[in-house]
Amino acid sequence: MLRDHVRDRCRCIRTGVLSLLGGEHVDVTVKERLLDAAYRRLSAEGIGSLQARGIAADVGLSTSALYTHYGNISGLLNAVRDRAYGEFADALLAPGQTDDPVADLLAMGLAHRIFALVKKNEYALLFSQQVNVPRPGIKASFPEGHGLETMSPAATHAFQVLYDTTQRMLDSGRFGDADAVIVATQLWAAIHGCVSLELTGHLNPESDLGVFASLFVTQLIGLGDSPERVGMSMAKAIRRVPNGIALNPAKSA
Repeated sequence: MLRDHVRDRCRCIRTGVLSLLGGEHVDVTVKERLLDAAYRRLSAEGIGSLQARGIAADVGLSTSALYTHYGNISGLLNAVRDRAYGEFADALLAPGQTDDPVADLLAMGLAHRIFALVKKNEYALLFSQQVNVPRPGIKASFPEGHGLETMSPAATHAFQVLYDTTQRMLDSGRFGDADAVIVATQLWAAIHGCVSLELTGHLNPESDLGVFASLFVTQLIGLGDSPERVGMSMAKAIRRVPNGIALNPAKSA
């Protein structure tokens, strides 16, 4: 163990010195291997499995390699969460964009539910307080002043996806005046609350799946759309993301 530690430290020191001298780039392969190993652990075993010694052992290194590339275990966990947020944003974008932004937003909500139920461990990490998220200041095109400045860049990107579609929806002429950031936040809070209840067994999808859809329908009608048009948009969304209303998306996906 001591020999491995010394070997890893020597390799890292050599890499750092040569990098400063312009003779060699930092070894990103080791950094990616550690991140991949941590993400595999998260997917298979959950947040509790993200321990420095175990992650390093998975790639045949000592913990000194982890500390060299990520500073500490918190640095690696932040990178893991950033990757999870990237996958989450990709999932929200997967249904695509059409000429019906209301249907697009509803399809995005269904995609959100699928991600949460199929990738339970990754979804849990997104909102876990066990990981310290850096707070560098928000960088996005949506307006500031809504209390979102503390979001990490990766979380900001995921919210940006929701915000952009919400803004398109509000610009469609089917609604009155509304703040897209507030509406997007309300929708995010509603769907997160719903899927969290489902994940913890407090919401039975077999009998209460209609609650999920009605969250959106009620809010959109409240914003000024007609029940008929919302119903047609919902039907379009379900045709595009049928697994979003499956009782068990994990088996349907």
